[in-house]
Amino acid sequence: MTDQKHWRHLFNEKFLGSWDLEADGKFNDRVLTIERFGKSELVTEKGKEQKVVIKFKEFPKEMVCNKTNFKRLQEMFGSFDTNAFIGKKITLTTERVKNPKEPGTFVDGLRIKKELPPEKKLPTLTASHERWPAVRTAIASGNFPIAELKQHFQVTPEIEGELTKLIPAK
Repeated sequence: MTDQKHWRHLFNEKFLGSWDLEADGKFNDRVLTIERFGKSELVTEKGKEQKVVIKFKEFPKEMVCNKTNFKRLQEMFGSFDTNAFIGKKITLTTERVKNPKEPGTFVDGLRIKKELPPEKKLPTLTASHERWPAVRTAIASGNFPIAELKQHFQVTPEIEGELTKLIPAK
């Protein structure tokens, strides 16, 4: 994956945004695993507000979850109980949505797709795999997290341990 170029990355945003799905100048859908729900403080023009957030296993930042996304979760999983969503995989995408701050304009918003992600069999990463040298270099650069790698490969505990040793200290 290349360096992210969206200008919003310059602001170190606290919450997940459409720009976090950007790579190579376009937004890319991501299959993510719901880890938990919670509340977080968001500072807006109205002041401080408590917002419901979703934490995904594959991202360090949380996503503010609106009613539209909750309705989609309810429809997909047949339940309104958030506990039923924990551990489930969803596809996160971007959609053009009405801008609440400027009527008549649109922005790129994060949306949970209405359908479940397709089940796919990932190839297993081994030390003899043709991508192994490139993976080692990417992990060692600090720009490619192991969680991202797991979107593309099955990673055994032994391989993950070896790759973890390559992660630069912060």
